[in-house]
Amino acid sequence: MRACRPVLASALFLWAAAASAAPLVQNGEFAAAPEGWQTDHAAYRFVDDDGFRAPGCIRFTGPAPERSDGPWQAIPVRPHTEYVLAAALKSDGTLKPSVRVCREADRQVVAAAEAPQARPDTWTYVLVRFNSGPEERLLVVLTAATEAAPEGARACFDDVAVLLPGEVPAGQPVQGGFVARPPGENLARGCPVTFSATPNYPYSTDPDDPKQLTDGEYSAGYFWVQKSTVGWSHTSPVLITIDLGQVQPIAGVSYNTAAGVAGGGWPTAIFIATSDDGETWHLAGDLAILAAKNGLPPADRYSVYRYVTGELQTRGRYLRLGIVPQGGYTFCDEIEVYRGQEELLAREPAGEIVTDLTARGEREPTRSGIFWRLTTDLAATRAAVENATLPEARREALRARLAAIEKAIPDLPAPDPTTFKTVFPLNDLHARLLAVHASLLRARGLPAFFVWKKNRYDFLTPHEAPAKAPPPPTLSVEMMRGEVRAEAFLLTNASPRPVTAVVKLQGLPGAPRPKWLQVAAVPWTDTSHRVPVAAALPPAAYREGGFVVPVPAGVTGKVWLTIDSAGFKPGRYQGALVVTGVGRPIRLPFRLRVSPVQMSRPRLSLGMWDYTDGRGNYGITPQNRDAAIALMRSHGVDTPWAGSGVLPWPQAEAFDERHQLKAPLAFPASFAEWIRRWPDARQYFVFAAVGRGFAGATIGTPEFHGRVGSWAKALAQQMRDLGLKPQQLGILLVDEPHQDEHDEIVAAWARAIKAAAPEITLFQDPVWPRPDQTRIQEAITLCDVICPNLPIYYEGGEPVARYFAARRAAGQRLWFYQCSGPARLFDPYRYHRLQAWHCFRHGAVGMGFWAFGDTGGGKSSWNEYATAGTPFTPVFLSPDGVTDGIHWQAVREGIQDYEYLAMLRDAASRPANARLRAQAEALLAEAPAAVIGDYRSSYDWKQESDRTQADRYRLRVLALLEKMR
Repeated sequence: MRACRPVLASALFLWAAAASAAPLVQNGEFAAAPEGWQTDHAAYRFVDDDGFRAPGCIRFTGPAPERSDGPWQAIPVRPHTEYVLAAALKSDGTLKPSVRVCREADRQVVAAAEAPQARPDTWTYVLVRFNSGPEERLLVVLTAATEAAPEGARACFDDVAVLLPGEVPAGQPVQGGFVARPPGENLARGCPVTFSATPNYPYSTDPDDPKQLTDGEYSAGYFWVQKSTVGWSHTSPVLITIDLGQVQPIAGVSYNTAAGVAGGGWPTAIFIATSDDGETWHLAGDLAILAAKNGLPPADRYSVYRYVTGELQTRGRYLRLGIVPQGGYTFCDEIEVYRGQEELLAREPAGEIVTDLTARGEREPTRSGIFWRLTTDLAATRAAVENATLPEARREALRARLAAIEKAIPDLPAPDPTTFKTVFPLNDLHARLLAVHASLLRARGLPAFFVWKKNRYDFLTPHEAPAKAPPPPTLSVEMMRGEVRAEAFLLTNASPRPVTAVVKLQGLPGAPRPKWLQVAAVPWTDTSHRVPVAAALPPAAYREGGFVVPVPAGVTGKVWLTIDSAGFKPGRYQGALVVTGVGRPIRLPFRLRVSPVQMSRPRLSLGMWDYTDGRGNYGITPQNRDAAIALMRSHGVDTPWAGSGVLPWPQAEAFDERHQLKAPLAFPASFAEWIRRWPDARQYFVFAAVGRGFAGATIGTPEFHGRVGSWAKALAQQMRDLGLKPQQLGILLVDEPHQDEHDEIVAAWARAIKAAAPEITLFQDPVWPRPDQTRIQEAITLCDVICPNLPIYYEGGEPVARYFAARRAAGQRLWFYQCSGPARLFDPYRYHRLQAWHCFRHGAVGMGFWAFGDTGGGKSSWNEYATAGTPFTPVFLSPDGVTDGIHWQAVREGIQDYEYLAMLRDAASRPANARLRAQAEALLAEAPAAVIGDYRSSYDWKQESDRTQADRYRLRVLALLEKMR
């Protein structure tokens, strides 16, 4: 076999630093005017009165357009060498300044030093580890913000440097998985690697993948589009085995990866196992936990991070990593194995014997997730304590509390992943950690307990609070009769103990517990991508005349109100919610107006690829299926989906010589059962997943055409036999066709079905970037419903918009769908609610989201730590239940918004007052564009956004409808 080539001298040389080395960044301390820096942007200026350690710095003052880079310079670097980017940063709180290291050729970012959240106008010193990859020159660029900066916005830069690891000041924390010196020589350099599954991520896969993880070369630029990176999509776990050539003493290992955007998440677990013979494997630990001593990667932005440990102290010829991804993707560009002391060879291999790392990957991610959350929150809380304005004695007391928590984290027992929920606090230790923030809130002068408000769809963080406690907010809802709308308010608990608040309704019909009101105490839950959200809507417990809302110490909780106006008479209603928590009760005025305008059943169709046929699919089970269907129906789903198993699939002998069925088809019982589960559905869609043949015949032959046609007639008759119209049956032949071969199949089936049973609905979701330029147009034109992916539709621009407008003019029905994730981190306003506004704007009559039941492979939405794939469901599914969610309510509100607009369009088409009709037409032209704004396919919930426009225009439409009655 090929011998491995351990590298000692060169590795230590690259990690060490020469004391006399000249600085790579020239004039990074800005001791004088910015000599050595190039700039063409006047918003960045040298000042000598505001520096970090010395007076000089670079100050940015807005305004400036989007992506306005500031001063930059090129620096020489050694290829494939570890460096640390250092910078002092300051902002007024409106900008997020960064110093970036970029490739010279295309300015792709290699590393970025960004200041974590800190007090405004306070310097923060940031160090970030990176590898130069194959580059010999890199650019250092100062950037005040990636988005447009408003007038007067300020940011400052100072002490910019690129250091070798040995030059990093002792005790300074470094982001990115940094160790100042490797634990030993790299034993893995040049050693053969095998994979449990072939790498399949298209932008990084190449024939050299098996060599690239031990070739000593790191990627530079956007990580997963580099050929030097190895990637897997939807493979869990990924097992990577390195043959070191002989039994070696092993001190540690490192694994270099990236995540943070585009659905890429940090590994849930990275199991390490060693073996002397390749048959008996000893578990050495979880690298995701062991590497935490070097810091953790950020949960909220793109970053390259190196998981590294020197604490294995084991031996083996073979080393295996079992990577359990979050988000469905696994990426790596280099693995190093570090030599330990020779005495390790005489010891018995450490760790329990494991026979199945795959099974281990199903159990352990929950423990890793808890460890991650506690460790991450501990680091954030420490930073918050240091940035807070506190007496030093109080600060020292909080430090001691945090030190005690840190000491206890490693001893936490592993929970049962089948019953564990990521509801905050995760455990008693987490509750103690969250409670530290209560002291910080009180130090800001906030009261122990208060009520405040944001837009119900705005993103919220667990410790978020206003600068000062506002007066109790007024709650207000205005709606048609027969619709469901929501309102919300926030409770901040700055007291040292958890509070069980009680919310009582007074002065409104049916009080204190009316049927028209649902109250949810929104819990904080962690997600697969480690960003906590307040999104689940479990009904609040009711006792002693009020709704119970628990709020942990130091946390802001949300109360969500769902109002159903069906039983109301038109009019204005006034009352109050009285909140009892700490101190005196807080009274929130509650105003409800119910319009005389009646909303009937919304006309915009909704399908969620729910697959509630048979025993269910994805997260739909026999135990939760009925509740899931009820929740879908209550939110507007009128087009259920089933898999191909509900349809009969006859063999060749079922047809005569004229290619007609000899006898009636025997339909699976699941077909009628599925129909019965969805009474009053408008349509019943089936994903048939067809191919190039049917019943022994191949597309393009008379046999195929005749047999498919006879089969289609039988489908139409079955619908009639069930008391339904054949048009209500929809068939998706091939999902997301994007190749000529796919279109050839669709067109052949469509010709046969339309020739024999034209009343059957054919549904198609093409993902061609330019469907107007496809070769086989019948694959689209023969279908009744065409459903493009919304982002792809917009990417196609005006030509694609004209094409689908022409298809609508030809009589085809337009739908839109989206299938991006993780849905829990998507803005429920822009992604879920506004899709209906896109539908109205472009004449679509239906829409869908993938998918109601897709939990990302996890058994429960309540424990996304155990989820290897990307969760898409807008609700919270467990094997035996389903809970509503904010994202799912946003879908329903969007459908109702569409109906508002459609009703106004109907009113404008009728004879009426000419002035009012003109106002209606003008509002219909204005509203969709104003609400949608400039379309962006990025739906990050954390992004600042105006989420008031949909309600503002909805109420304008309602006011005009009332005038036109």
